[in-house]
Amino acid sequence: MESDPHADQTVPEASAPDEAVHAPSARWALARVLGMSLVYWQAITAAVLLGFVLAGSRYLRAWLFQPLLDEIAVPASAGEVDFEMVAPLLSEIGLLAGLTLVASPIAVLGRGYFANWISAQVRRDVDVAVAHRFLNAPLRVYREGSSGDLLARSMNDAYFACTAVVLVFKDVLLQLQMLVMGLALMIYTSWQLSLLTVVAVP
Repeated sequence: MESDPHADQTVPEASAPDEAVHAPSARWALARVLGMSLVYWQAITAAVLLGFVLAGSRYLRAWLFQPLLDEIAVPASAGEVDFEMVAPLLSEIGLLAGLTLVASPIAVLGRGYFANWISAQVRRDVDVAVAHRFLNAPLRVYREGSSGDLLARSMNDAYFACTAVVLVFKDVLLQLQMLVMGLALMIYTSWQLSLLTVVAVP
């Protein structure tokens, strides 16, 4: 999982005061930092897989309510349930629910670990690249402005960029996976109702 991308990884060059108008946009800088994280594709793959496990376990628990209500709760309210007949169904529901309760915390812990690990590696790469830029910058950069302010701004931007990396891998990616799994479950349950929902909801 470890690699040494420092040789070919770069970050947006710290702009001198007279070059502020050419500073890259926040979207471009975020895309650049996310591109740096692709070096750690093994950890990204693990985070994605654990995200699907988490999303699937959440929707599976919700889906288990359907047979629980249709086959057990509703007939029981009418006094027509045969507990010997529904015992195997209860066992299956309990087993699947137990598996989701075990899988969800593991997936949450694993996703958080890999997201923070990726962010830490990217932050290290950014710091090294920024330091390389400063060490190789021409002297006029330091003579024309305050080098301390320039360094502080660069480190501050690097911090927020790496924080955005954590946000992407911990929250944004999970929400996309929840959306994909939700649509898949809707289509599996009833594609006609799913199509009606997509058309009717503005």
